[in-house]
Amino acid sequence: MKNPCNRCPNAYEYKTKKRTFWHPQKTVCWQCQQRKEYLYYLESRRKYEKGAVIPDIAKLCECLERDGYVFWRHKILHRGFVESWQLHMILESIKAGVFREAILKEKKTGIES
Repeated sequence: MKNPCNRCPNAYEYKTKKRTFWHPQKTVCWQCQQRKEYLYYLESRRKYEKGAVIPDIAKLCECLERDGYVFWRHKILHRGFVESWQLHMILESIKAGVFREAILKEKKTGIES
């Protein structure tokens, strides 16, 4: 499924010398039914789901060691990526409450016992 905001009448066009980009207007496109269906589709394709908010750096280190992934805002990030950040950015993100645990979804099988 492609991003519905490309060529959306509510999106605005941004041209560079090499490419043309379509940017959604957050006030309109985030309320659009096609956008909601697209976000639901993306959520259903993910292997991980969001868990609880990570309150401190010790818990963040524990989650990275245990699972290897965390959610930052709405993205899943690998531990190597997070560990390469500067400490100031990590502390500010924890203070803002944007880190969440990444919980592996159970694979559904057709056979139920």
